Amino acid sequence: MSYLNMIQVLANLKDLPAAEACFKEWEARHIHPPKTNTKDSDATKASTVELESSTDAPNNNQADVKGTKDKGTEDLGLKHPKYDIRVANAMIKAYVAEGMLDKATALKKRAKMRGGRLNAKTWEIFMEHYLKEGDLKMAYWCADRAIKKGHSSGRIWVPPREVTERLMVYFELNKDVDGAEKFVETLKKVQKDLGSLVFEPLIRTYASAGKKFPGMRHRLKIENVEVSEGTAVLLDSICIDQ
Repeated sequence: MSYLNMIQVLANLKDLPAAEACFKEWEARHIHPPKTNTKDSDATKASTVELESSTDAPNNNQADVKGTKDKGTEDLGLKHPKYDIRVANAMIKAYVAEGMLDKATALKKRAKMRGGRLNAKTWEIFMEHYLKEGDLKMAYWCADRAIKKGHSSGRIWVPPREVTERLMVYFELNKDVDGAEKFVETLKKVQKDLGSLVFEPLIRTYASAGKKFPGMRHRLKIENVEVSEGTAVLLDSICIDQ
């Protein structure tokens, strides 16, 4: 069984300590500092000694800071070219499931610093958490990142229908026309036909915000979208100057 599968199984069994231990073992085996040339390393050390001998020795505080910085660089600054983000995602999901958002966020940052390429799934995990918590602002931000990551990597990710609907209602309730339009623009990158699911709440958002869009009828015609009778009445109000 792979480390990925083991972490998933342990997470499903609610055995988080075992899942963490499994993840740490995976990191120890597969994510390690790149090997360096011994001769080059010795030469570098010799040069460093000569340089330090020609300058004043740092005080204790400076030495502490330098030591901390070097340790941090050693721990997090070394990127692994084949970091499997799927394994990190499994652990992140386990943390989120147990309500440990801080640990999940810290692991996301650590994975990125170690060479992991965050993907749509990474952001989907956080999006689902924020949706569950009712934080639609953060849920939208994560959905936006997931769509763009999927699009840039060639692995298209489209938010579930219920997520799209909920986010569009969020913009409507907040009378946020700009936010709604940005979301629609992002969706168009991965989904050709948005339909009434998107355009009806978009029209309602314009209406609730008191904004006009004389070209909305033409836009709906191009998108081949038909709206309900109730939305058609609102459409008349936002296209009044047409």
